[in-house]
Amino acid sequence: MEHTTNWASANSDKDAATVSEFWLQSPDMCHVENGVYFKNFDSISFFLHNFYAHTDSMNVIWTERTILPLTNDIALMKGFFHFRAVFRSGDVFEGEPAFTGVFVRKEGKWALLQGHESFAMQ
Repeated sequence: MEHTTNWASANSDKDAATVSEFWLQSPDMCHVENGVYFKNFDSISFFLHNFYAHTDSMNVIWTERTILPLTNDIALMKGFFHFRAVFRSGDVFEGEPAFTGVFVRKEGKWALLQGHESFAMQ
């Protein structure tokens, strides 16, 4: 749970380097977000740096999380988080996506191996 809490805090701080630690730096990592397929760690890291460069503020908070340990080093998680991004243009992007993920522990650190998030467009 601490790993996902740190992810939310780093998003709110617009700290792309720390947010990137959420994902496993492995060729096996992939993430899908509202139909956008991030095929590897570099693609999501590039997106985060670009996204934060265009925002004035960002706020992310988990509203629900359930973790299902499968082994000592593999766990599933499902949940919801609320986000609000205010862009430099003044536009606001806000939502409460559903999130599912497979996490693995490598060298004592948890990271997302496979993830998906989606939310209803308003």
